[in-house]
Amino acid sequence: MKIFFVIVMAIFALAVQGWGATAITCDTTNASKLTINEINSANNNDYIEVYANETIDITGMKLDWYDNKEGWKSVSLTSYSTSNSYYPDGTTIPSGKTLIPKGSYLVYYSTQLNPAQTDDIIITSDVDLPPATAIDYFPLNGSTLTCSGSCCTTLASGQSYNSNNKDISRLSDGSGGFFTKYPGTSTELTATPGTSN
Repeated sequence: MKIFFVIVMAIFALAVQGWGATAITCDTTNASKLTINEINSANNNDYIEVYANETIDITGMKLDWYDNKEGWKSVSLTSYSTSNSYYPDGTTIPSGKTLIPKGSYLVYYSTQLNPAQTDDIIITSDVDLPPATAIDYFPLNGSTLTCSGSCCTTLASGQSYNSNNKDISRLSDGSGGFFTKYPGTSTELTATPGTSN
């Protein structure tokens, strides 16, 4: 009888805490050293831009996003596009580089990024999804994940998102919330792959 009572109480505790919710843990060493800087889904040339707030070795790190119809998708951070990934001085980052200097832009193209279906975008330092140890996290379209800490990003104050928005960016590279329109206007943001937003 005591065992049955303990099991019932454990199930009740899980239900109160949010059965099925998965917590994102911020990487205590690397949180916000890399940030999701821009998400673009225009003209079947979809991309995610990552910005280096500090010099960092990206070996073993990944960019993950959750498609609510197809599940988790992932690319290695070392598989950036060499056509739009730039060092701070504007020169192209050649393929195969793992030590990325502060102020660099890394761009990842994917025809699989569908804003209407994408719930979460995460830069991770591990391979277990979910849960994940996040360097940066943005819940694009709603999420079953929970996040609190320095790696968690939201829309900027006064901004709203819908799946018709083609570009979502931080207007201060590497920091602050995401914008869908230029502040104080109804003008949607324009794509800026590999350059300042």
